Amino acid sequence: MSIEPLYQFRESSDLLDIVRQSCTSAVPAQGHAALLNNLHHSIPDYHFQHVLVRGGWYRPGGIIDSTGKRITGNMEAWVQQQSGGEFQDFLDRYIDQDLYATRFYGKTHYLVAKTGGRACDFLQLEVEEVQERADRPLINPDDLPDNLEELIDPFEYEMTDVHDLSGPRYIFRRITSVPELLDRLHERYEEKYRFERFMDAWDNSSASENASFFEHWVLSLREYTDSYDQPDISVKPVSTFKGKTPVLDESPIPRGAELAVRIRSFDHDIGYPMAWFFYMLTHRTVSHQIVESIHQDLMGAYDYLPAKDLAILIDWYDNPYSF
Repeated sequence: MSIEPLYQFRESSDLLDIVRQSCTSAVPAQGHAALLNNLHHSIPDYHFQHVLVRGGWYRPGGIIDSTGKRITGNMEAWVQQQSGGEFQDFLDRYIDQDLYATRFYGKTHYLVAKTGGRACDFLQLEVEEVQERADRPLINPDDLPDNLEELIDPFEYEMTDVHDLSGPRYIFRRITSVPELLDRLHERYEEKYRFERFMDAWDNSSASENASFFEHWVLSLREYTDSYDQPDISVKPVSTFKGKTPVLDESPIPRGAELAVRIRSFDHDIGYPMAWFFYMLTHRTVSHQIVESIHQDLMGAYDYLPAKDLAILIDWYDNPYSF
């Protein structure tokens, strides 16, 4: 089974083409409002909103010569083909060619559209904003790479003659129907995925009374090959909170009324009830030991969580998980 059907929105190819066109025809310089406007006019049945942008990533690009002429748009494939597995021969042949490697520097925009009343009922659209830059020689005679991998994507290098090859542009990454993702995963696994328990906890807790799940969380999807050489996908919730995350990892952890005040303050800062619980599953700023303290409080003389939230805590206490 290919990995693509695990998460790809199972709609007509025409609709996917419309989404791709809506993304690529928008101009990042105009802000993501232009992207949202394109999507609204192209697919009005889905009301997308921009909830998060994650930056700081890059990937290898292509190769140009000293005049700016493009040799290839895919450095990795070109180098593999030209070397034929003989790395030293490749170095000898191209060390004096005055070629430059490019990188795509980017950030990923997350846009979501509600499709139902459950936490999982939404579409997640990922759009990359990338800019290609030439910033190093393909082969530096003073710092020769040891292998092809280091040539293609060196861990460290000195940037020289950095210049942009184009302005920023949007690239469609993928669109995910979360209910369809769950359906496909259920076909392969007997137990619930952690992120499904995470969303079920949202539905059954006080958090769902204030806002939709996707206003506070998106899903980070990473495809990989498992130990049996089969394609698989990992899913991790990522908070859309833009401020500085409060901390709940004091030692010793307070008890009773003081602990109740601390978790309510945490929830207030994040913006919804039970935020401490969801951050405990995904962030190191909230200690897992806090569950032990709250559990002991609520099993004793204190009562500062609604019954539905206590049920969520007990379920986790009996069968813990985290990301």
